[in-house]
Amino acid sequence: MNGSIQPSAAILKQRKTMGNFSNPTLWAAAQRLAFIEKSAWWRGTVNRQDLQAIFGVSLAQASADIQKYHELNPGALVYNLNKKRYEGIQTMSIPEGSTTLEEALRLFFPGGSNERVRFAASGMAVAPAARLDMVALPQRSGNLEAMRRVFMASLQGLSVRMRYLSVHGAKDSWRVVRPHAWGHDGNRWHVRAWCEQSGEFRDFTVGRIVDAEWPKDAEEAMPVDKEWEEMVTLKLRPASGLDAAQRAAIAQDYGIAANGVLTISVRKAMENYVRARLHIALKDGTGAQGQLEEVTKK
Repeated sequence: MNGSIQPSAAILKQRKTMGNFSNPTLWAAAQRLAFIEKSAWWRGTVNRQDLQAIFGVSLAQASADIQKYHELNPGALVYNLNKKRYEGIQTMSIPEGSTTLEEALRLFFPGGSNERVRFAASGMAVAPAARLDMVALPQRSGNLEAMRRVFMASLQGLSVRMRYLSVHGAKDSWRVVRPHAWGHDGNRWHVRAWCEQSGEFRDFTVGRIVDAEWPKDAEEAMPVDKEWEEMVTLKLRPASGLDAAQRAAIAQDYGIAANGVLTISVRKAMENYVRARLHIALKDGTGAQGQLEEVTKK
């Protein structure tokens, strides 16, 4: 299967009797037990043929796996004689945080992948590919060789001269930088670096790095990036301009606690990225107001 299935706490509790999951055989067993649990939870069904088709085990081993799951989570599965399958009961319980919707989509809405072919071969109820899709945004990646050199410099504490296309100030220039950190704004990667040209730390969008020379030792020590080291807290609530029903919907959507406040901790250097993603006014007060607003201003 593509990627591993994370065993839940109910399954991991058998570590003491099964030993260390670094053993490939024991890890494979845990994977099958995890699949039984997640299939019964999300699909509502699981059978021995599923385990045979997906993991390549014998019918006897599949039966043993289902029996083992019965022992770990008694009463969670019932056998439907008419449909010849095990079904997860309505009140089936699994540990909080042991699975996600994304995992269910990956496992049981696999689109046109090879997994779907194997699922279909076992008679599993798999959603048609047309029922699952994702927005395909343009890929924003830079010159691979340049990325290699900038990345190497960030790992080894070196300086690197790179050619960067900026939408502000100089449109196309070579500059010497000291990269030390990487951040993703939810849409693209940025490299955080001391810029000798500007005399300050800046974020450089990796897709705009056109070229880079081989990194070399820096001539002097790099200052401390205080904005990267400092954490700030944003306290947010549904926008006051919304009516009560709309505020309740936004609170539900963002998982806002009963006190009505959503608390987010973020590096100061990345604060504006969070604000932009959530459509909150930026630190300088600009930006469109969205569904959330700050409880207190920074």
